[in-house]
Amino acid sequence: MTWKIKKKFDEWLSKNEGLFFYKILKKCVDFIYDYSGIIAPIGGVILSIVDISQLKDAWHGSLYGGAVLFTIITTVLSVEKTFAVNKLIEKNADQADKIQDYESTFVDIQADIYSLLGLFLKVASDTLGFNTECRISLYKHTNKGFFTLGRHSGNPEWSNNSRPYYPIGEGFIGKAWRDEEFDIENLPDPNQDFEAYYAAINTIPIDRASVEAMKMQSRSYCVRRINGFDGRPKAIMVFESVNPTIDIAAVDNYLETNKDYIIMMVENIKFTQPNSIAENSGF
Repeated sequence: MTWKIKKKFDEWLSKNEGLFFYKILKKCVDFIYDYSGIIAPIGGVILSIVDISQLKDAWHGSLYGGAVLFTIITTVLSVEKTFAVNKLIEKNADQADKIQDYESTFVDIQADIYSLLGLFLKVASDTLGFNTECRISLYKHTNKGFFTLGRHSGNPEWSNNSRPYYPIGEGFIGKAWRDEEFDIENLPDPNQDFEAYYAAINTIPIDRASVEAMKMQSRSYCVRRINGFDGRPKAIMVFESVNPTIDIAAVDNYLETNKDYIIMMVENIKFTQPNSIAENSGF
């Protein structure tokens, strides 16, 4: 109840906030309310050490009575404030539980999408006749760079994602992002001549350490930019093989047939918690 009175008092003060007296009065009232939990015990201690029998005159008696009243008021304020704070804590706890439920639901939905995406990439690989020497990867464009949504290869070693983000302007991915598509075949065999392989790869600038760290050093690439339903660039798909060539015509035909499904998948994956979701889904 007292907080409602204080609210009315604050409303009254706000109408007269231009007057210096009212500003001082508001600060005093706010101080008493905010620190009532400290003021009330102090008032009680003071009253306990004052001997009421020594109050000889009316003035001292009135002063004592005022102190008693002030202590009572601050005690009531303290109790009510404690109750209000506890109620607020309970309310916040309920809200936190609801938020956690929403987040759990969100994570479940995202995990389902990643599972569907993994299945889609496997079907794409099977449809294109890709074997253990090939891989398909899907990247979504973000402010940080290209985030790996998923990848599939018949070779489990190459399906794992050890690098979640790729720089926007680097390598074949960056080239295809700018030009919409990029193809390269018949790269030198890195197992026989890595220097020649890196020189050919580096025609589209890429850090040497990144190439050396690649588990799959492919000799043929078909890279395509995926535009959304609004026509804006959204993602990149990379089809690659350790063989000298890749069936580019088959890849383009597959993308044309399935582009709506790909766009729908890409546009429905958000990035509130991308890393944990992807990792839990095996990416």
